[in-house]
Amino acid sequence: MSAFHKYFSVSSFDREWGFFVTSAGHNVIKPGSNYPTGEHPPEYRFAWSEGRILDQFVLLLIGAGRGVLETRGTKRTELASGDIILLPPGMLHRYRPDPATGWEEYWVCFNGLLPAHWLKSGTLKLRVPILGRGMPFTVRDRFADLMAMARQENYSPQLLAALTQTILGEVLSSAGAKGQKDSESERLRRAADIIRKRPEEFDVGVLAQAAGMSTAAFQRRFKVHFGISPAKFAQEERVEHAKRWLTETELPLRTIAERLNFSSEFYLMRAFKRSTGKSPGHWRTSTRKNAY
Repeated sequence: MSAFHKYFSVSSFDREWGFFVTSAGHNVIKPGSNYPTGEHPPEYRFAWSEGRILDQFVLLLIGAGRGVLETRGTKRTELASGDIILLPPGMLHRYRPDPATGWEEYWVCFNGLLPAHWLKSGTLKLRVPILGRGMPFTVRDRFADLMAMARQENYSPQLLAALTQTILGEVLSSAGAKGQKDSESERLRRAADIIRKRPEEFDVGVLAQAAGMSTAAFQRRFKVHFGISPAKFAQEERVEHAKRWLTETELPLRTIAERLNFSSEFYLMRAFKRSTGKSPGHWRTSTRKNAY
């Protein structure tokens, strides 16, 4: 793939979408070459002596070679093939390839309410500026797909945004698989999976022990991670199970209530109505009618 960069106009609809790509590019910097190369709009240019601040996110993959990254508030960071960095809006930064090796770079700039929320909520903040190390070749393939899409005259802004989000998701997933399988978020997800499978056996003490936390800490962190308490999560899952049994079986409501560990048929009816806006009987009738 030859050197390529492209800058995109952003419409009001693109902004309302919540995630939009502003530019993308690929280049191979030969050893000893000046950097950065090529013609770029003024807001994207930078000199090593001054660095640069952008009003958008930068996602940069080092496809080959090595180099260095410096940002305000972090130490000088060595970069190598397979490393990927994420720079948020407003961060003073500078990066360049090692003159002895050069490097191959893929980059995409993006912005929007959605990535801004991810940053503010902490989803991305803790991963700035090093999003991942030693990424698999599939990530580079995704970037190549992004460049191919960007080259099209009639490109789709929403597809560019979707593919950029796919890259972010793949990087975060790959980084987690490399050494964070026992992270707090992973333990909380495993606890949630246990609840989903057997919500009628919900026991917060057992779940907390499985997650390696005290009961109080587990309840607090679970609510922060999922937005609801473990007990509420289990209640919603019991209703989900009830919905399936009402649709797929002839079991009477009393039997369903007993199997899902509701104290009575009345409490199942109340929880079901609160969650779905319908009574169990209405749900069973309407879902079966719509199936034909």
